[in-house]
Amino acid sequence: MGIDRSNFTVTGPNADHNWLRTHEVEARGTWDYCEVTAGSNGTYSTPRIDGAHRAVRVCILHNGGRQCTNVWYADNDDDSGDWS
Repeated sequence: MGIDRSNFTVTGPNADHNWLRTHEVEARGTWDYCEVTAGSNGTYSTPRIDGAHRAVRVCILHNGGRQCTNVWYADNDDDSGDWS
């Protein structure tokens, strides 16, 4: 598994929660990829990713191939407890 995160701040179209397609993210900028580490005890983890005001999507790695969703989520609500 892996996570893509946009390198730009998402400010809309909605004030709180946004669902974007890959072509919409591509039109605004680029993104970084973060791999998941599998532990010998069956757990999976990623480095902590600051997703506040960023678009994120999930990717799956299998036999050297990488398949990512076409839907990205961006959280802009600034609720208390959000990490930014």
